[in-house]
Amino acid sequence: MTAASPLRECGADGFNPSATHIDSARLEGVTRFAVHPTTGSAILAGRGALADATGSEDSLFATRQFMLVDMSQSGGRTAGGSRTAAWAFLRAAIEDARFYPGRFMSHHEGDAIDRYDAAALVSAVRGEIPLIMLMDRAADIRRAIAFADQYPAIRVIIAGGAEAHLVADELADASIPVIYDPMRNLPDSFDTLASTNEGASILHEAGVQLAYTTLGSDLYFNPRLLAQHAGIAVAHGADWADAFRAITLTPAEIYGVGDRFGALASGYAADVVVWDGDPLEVMSAPTSVIINGEIQSLETRQTRLRDRYAEIVDEHQYAYEH
Repeated sequence: MTAASPLRECGADGFNPSATHIDSARLEGVTRFAVHPTTGSAILAGRGALADATGSEDSLFATRQFMLVDMSQSGGRTAGGSRTAAWAFLRAAIEDARFYPGRFMSHHEGDAIDRYDAAALVSAVRGEIPLIMLMDRAADIRRAIAFADQYPAIRVIIAGGAEAHLVADELADASIPVIYDPMRNLPDSFDTLASTNEGASILHEAGVQLAYTTLGSDLYFNPRLLAQHAGIAVAHGADWADAFRAITLTPAEIYGVGDRFGALASGYAADVVVWDGDPLEVMSAPTSVIINGEIQSLETRQTRLRDRYAEIVDEHQYAYEH
């Protein structure tokens, strides 16, 4: 296995269902989420999983649901210093997997990856799971569209897409979904110079299948803010129904589980969130969260600390006064 291809890795192996931010996400109405491996020193990061927000040890319900590849500026650096190197490696790896296992019977290894990595990648090459490409720049997204046309069996998904609105019609025509953060509205690199508050509304208007995430504008895993990000999209022109769908049914469809999750319908998992107001209004909050038909606790480490220290004892002197 080369340093650029840890394809055997699976995000489920590093998942900690007891992580405190899962409770915080559930408190804010998140019922399910994707668990993806980090690219680190590789462009092909391995396979991602899906989990519910119960925090239980069996919360993972799909362990090999998508493949992740970094084709952004950082991916180019990882692959040898350029985007051309990243694309050359990806195409070579795809060709190795396309001819698995035959190529590995006549040769010891493939041109880019070994037989074990090819066995992991072949499910994405055959379209059994999607290939999620991390990228923001419009030029890179156009290259991904051409790649999808070259390999029609591969289900390409764009994640990031800060400049996706510049190629919205092309994405819609190619039926390529985008996982997008509506809060990523300021350029933080040369890949995101055209980022804008109106990006989500433009993509929706063009007919792009759009799911929202919180990863683009935050260095940390912070899914508890997902509904707030959807509300920001509505404030900048997105239709309310489109934005709400982008945090419910559309993500499930993109990850291939839209027949079981993301909607209140017969045959779907009983995941229900009751709010005290409009879910996309920042001052609204969930009053009840139900996952798999079971009412979930709304207690977190943060609420326990709040309750522990909220009481003010009058006879104690304050450390400082404003």
